[in-house]
Amino acid sequence: MKSKYLSFAKNAGIGALAGLAAGAGVSELADLISDNHTANAIASTISEYVAAYSAFLPLHARDNKDIYTKENGRFNWKSFIKDQAKLAGCFVILDIVYLTGRPYLAKEFLESGIEPAKASLYADFISYPALFAASFPIAKITGNIRKANSDLNDNKT
Repeated sequence: MKSKYLSFAKNAGIGALAGLAAGAGVSELADLISDNHTANAIASTISEYVAAYSAFLPLHARDNKDIYTKENGRFNWKSFIKDQAKLAGCFVILDIVYLTGRPYLAKEFLESGIEPAKASLYADFISYPALFAASFPIAKITGNIRKANSDLNDNKT
């Protein structure tokens, strides 16, 4: 994909869909195991967070081989991990807000009688727009959205 912004958006969107599905599914499963709305909301949030990042990271690596490939053709794990650590570091405050606020939202929806999967999705419809709005400038600042190094491209031709 030529546009790094579109590529990032695609990968973030796929990650978000994986997270939404995991969160809704775990919410339903947790409801079968326990009537504790807090435990349900926390399990749903954690599974969603893990699923979203687990889907995003390999897609981001695949779509940015031009950035993360060394001159010898090997994947530059050091650079990739460094970029992801910078991204996570910049997201730390948003992640804290998300990981504490989303369970609260989901719990409130559950306690109001909304079905577990819907409660999970409703909490996401409130929290995801802020995460997406912040993700693009943060990704640009941290180097997760950037052009390939020109010296690497010159050596490949």
